[in-house]
Amino acid sequence: MNKKTNLNLKWYQSFPLIPCTQTDWDAMVHMVAHPFFSYSWLHSLEASRSVSPKMGWLPQHLTLWNNSTLIGASILYVRTTSWGELVFDFGWASAARELGLSYYPKLVGTVPATPAQGYDFLFHPDLSWEEKKQYRKLMLSHIVQWARKNNIPQVAFLFLNDEFSLFLREESFHLWGHHQFLWENR
Repeated sequence: MNKKTNLNLKWYQSFPLIPCTQTDWDAMVHMVAHPFFSYSWLHSLEASRSVSPKMGWLPQHLTLWNNSTLIGASILYVRTTSWGELVFDFGWASAARELGLSYYPKLVGTVPATPAQGYDFLFHPDLSWEEKKQYRKLMLSHIVQWARKNNIPQVAFLFLNDEFSLFLREESFHLWGHHQFLWENR
């Protein structure tokens, strides 16, 4: 990657507003084992309004730029319900309500209505492993700070890949197991 680093984190409230080409975006998706992080899939979810605030999905995508080059991204949504996530955490929401705690809104990293494992932050393919490790921490810290600033009591990531799951454990996130129905690319 370019040795002269001028990093900038930017939030976008709609995937089509991210100023990048389909080629640039899809280059970051090269290691994902399914098509659901592709530019065309994410763009179509929002352009069709299948994913919209009216449908309970408020996009809040975080991007990482080096000068004008997109080098990282996290697909995120603010949620006020768990319907459509294919992860049924209604028991947790009920328990929080009984204890007088807020469970919603929550910030969720996932591809909406897509039960396919592999969630991770996306990175430019020219970044080194060490750069990705450093930028993953930077992005997670920024996400947590943003949630606190916006009075969002929970940050959750769904259908993780193994590497991201390990990273979250190392960052003191709590992981929970449950029954899942997963899409598999045969």
